[in-house]
Amino acid sequence: MKKLILLSSVCFIFWACGNNEDPKSKAYDQSNLSADEQLYKEVIEGHDVGMAKINTINKTKAQLVRMLDSIESNKVKISAEMKAGMNKAITDLDEANKAMFKWMEEFKVDSAADDVKKRIAYLTSEKVSVTIVKDKILNGLAYADSVTAEFLSKKLD
Repeated sequence: MKKLILLSSVCFIFWACGNNEDPKSKAYDQSNLSADEQLYKEVIEGHDVGMAKINTINKTKAQLVRMLDSIESNKVKISAEMKAGMNKAITDLDEANKAMFKWMEEFKVDSAADDVKKRIAYLTSEKVSVTIVKDKILNGLAYADSVTAEFLSKKLD
C-alpha cells in the first residue's frame, strides 16, 4: 500500500512539474485577440461583474423590505425622507436586476459572426449597454448600503 501511495505521489509530482505553462497566461494574452474578440471579452467582463452581484441585490432588497415591514409593524417613527430612500433603494435594486436579465436575454453571442465590421459595431453597442447595467447594479447596491447605514446610525443614536 505504501508503495502505491509513493508511486502515485511521484507520478503526480512529475505530471505537475512537467506542465510549466500557465493556462491563464494563454487565455488572457490580449496580444493575440482580434478587435472583435477583445470587445467580446470586455462585454463578458462587464456581464460577469454585474452577475456576481445578483445574489447581493436579492439579499439587500429582502433586507430592506424586512426593515420597512418591521418599521411599520412596530410603529417605529422614521422620517418621510428615510422611508422614501428605502423605497427608492428597493426600486433601484429591482430595476438593476431586471436590466441584467433583460440584457442577457437580448444579447446575441454569435451576432454578425460572419461580418467583422458588423460584429464590432454590435459588440461596441453591447459594451455600452452592459456597462450601463453593471453601473445600475453597483450604484443601486451602494445607494442601498448608504440608506441602510443611515437608518442604523440614526436608530443607534
